[in-house]
Amino acid sequence: MRRSKIALLIYLSFLSANFFAQNDTLKVAVVGDTPYKITEWKHFKRNIKNINAKEIDFLVHVGDIKRGYMPCYKHRYKRIKKYLEKSPVPYLIIPGDNEYNDCYCTKPHKALIIWRKNLITSQNSLSEIRSDSLPENFYFLKDSILFIGINNVGGKVHDTLEWKSRTQFNIKWIKNANAKYLESKRIIIFSHAAPRKDFGLYQFMDDFTKNLNKDLWWVQGDIHTFTINPIWQQLNYTRAITDNGIENNGFRVLSIPFNTEEAITFK
Repeated sequence: MRRSKIALLIYLSFLSANFFAQNDTLKVAVVGDTPYKITEWKHFKRNIKNINAKEIDFLVHVGDIKRGYMPCYKHRYKRIKKYLEKSPVPYLIIPGDNEYNDCYCTKPHKALIIWRKNLITSQNSLSEIRSDSLPENFYFLKDSILFIGINNVGGKVHDTLEWKSRTQFNIKWIKNANAKYLESKRIIIFSHAAPRKDFGLYQFMDDFTKNLNKDLWWVQGDIHTFTINPIWQQLNYTRAITDNGIENNGFRVLSIPFNTEEAITFK
């Protein structure tokens, strides 16, 4: 009987150690600029199916769900939603310019309405806070890590006043999220494109990170080439560009250790 108790204690200790070993890092699958063509749809479907729910916490698509010159028909938005809903983990998506301001045969504000009706997830399993003005924007705290998503696209400026207004809103959104969760240990911002200088987001991020006593990663798509720039103005400010998941034969994974002395990896 005594041996059984000792064996049970050893087994429980092993389980406990193994549990914490597997859960000391938060992992996020990230993809963007896909699917554009039939072959990419196949890859996208396969990559979603291959997500290991035991290893990945959630999935983020950083925008561009079709080619820019293709019409912004409703069925394209519905189709990508259908695929995303097959994800075994919670998913989030933000707009890209191809399905918004660069839409062919569709006015940008109408394209964004279609996007919102079809692609803003109602899962809410991540308890994200959303904006009434820009409901595609979100933020939430998970395991002391602050995640922020903003509508910041590339492509043509279809309306200067709208672009300035949206940029100012994004700046306030980032400020408010950080103020609400000052206790966060790290910040991850998802954006389709890089912050532009002509509307003030670039300058804001430069100033914001100068006074930030924690790591911040800007994770985007738009450029289509997987890149990590660890020194982007500030030492604590990293810019990462994801790809479409074909070159890597799967979605890129952002691994964020709970221990801030350990580095974030993206591969």
